[in-house]
Formats: sequence, C-alpha cells, structure tokens
Amino acid sequence: MQNKGFTLIEVTVVVAILSIVIGTLLTLGLGIGRATRTQGSKITAHDDVRMGLAFAASEIRQASRFSIAANNAFPTNSLNYTVAIDKDGNGTAVDDQGDLELSGLRTLGPDLGDANGDGLTATQLVYLDPTNPLDEFRVRVITNGLVPNEDTNGNGTLDAGEDQNNNGRLEQGVVFTRIGRGILITIDAQNTPGANEIPIVSTISELVAPRN
Repeated sequence: MQNKGFTLIEVTVVVAILSIVIGTLLTLGLGIGRATRTQGSKITAHDDVRMGLAFAASEIRQASRFSIAANNAFPTNSLNYTVAIDKDGNGTAVDDQGDLELSGLRTLGPDLGDANGDGLTATQLVYLDPTNPLDEFRVRVITNGLVPNEDTNGNGTLDAGEDQNNNGRLEQGVVFTRIGRGILITIDAQNTPGANEIPIVSTISELVAPRN
C-alpha cells in the first residue's frame, strides 16, 4: 500500500491556521499583560494618594485655624500651619494660664527644595517640621508619584503645552482650598504601567475642619 503524504495545499492551510491561532494567543497574552500592568498602576497611585491624604487630614484637624489663616493665601500648593502640642508636659495642649500651646511652623507640600536629599522633588509630597528636635521626624515623605503641578501660569485651566502626562486633565499634584471653616485637600498621584504608556492618575479630595 502506498503511503499518501500531505499535499502542498493542505500544508499551507495548516500553517495558516496555526499562524492565526498563535497570533490570537499572542495578542491575548499581550492584552492580559497590559491590563495587569494598568491595574497595578491604578492600585499603586491610589494607595499613594490615600496614605498622603490620611496623614495630611490628621495634621490639619489638629491645626490652629489662626495659623492657617495667617500663613497661607488660598488656593495654595503648600500649606503652612501650627498644631496644638503639650509643650510643658502637663498632659494637655493648654498651659497653666489657659493658653493653647502650639508647635513650630509645619509645612505640607511638594518637596521642591529636596529637603530629604533623595534627588526627588516635585514628585514627592512631604511633611516638614523644622523645629522638631529629632532629625528623623523633620522630613517625612507622605506621597510618592505626585503629579508635578501642570498649572504653570496659575490660571486654574489646562492650557496648551501644560498637559505633561497627556491625559487631557489639569492636575496640580496637591492643592489646598479654603471652603468655609474647612480646608479641601486634593492630591493627584500617578504611576506609569510601562514604557511609552500614558500614566495612570489617581485623584482624591477630602474636606477637613481644623479643631483648634
């Protein structure tokens, strides 16, 4: 009995089918990988914003209303304030004369002066307490991946050439806005899924009222 092999047409059809299957699997794999990176970037950016917002809100709740009004012009990207502290060790933030005891001036804002010396500036939101006697507590990074302020002319709108991350939205990194007796904190952080991909931006706002 003579063995019959595959004809050229049959081989061509099989190769074509295999090529389609392999191409489909490759495309599917790349899509899954891209989706995984995007989701990871969303989680990272959201966590960065959430941690920074929690710290900033806690600080502002303890802040002196007078210090906020006297040391800031709103809206602002850096907030200067003092908080109530127990200076004399009597267990409260009120001295023997009944006056409120306050810390030295603190700041929440982008690390434009590279206060911690790590080489990162506009992309970090930091807490500064220059009068703290302990060096390790004078500077603290509270948000990484901060979006650099895109509002270069300060007019509050996204103008030509200002959209640094190409997502069509105006982000200022961090902005503090006075609303009644409260301070609205808005933080924008970003994380890039991969090379040549648009950064994923997470934005969260919270209205906080100083208690002192």
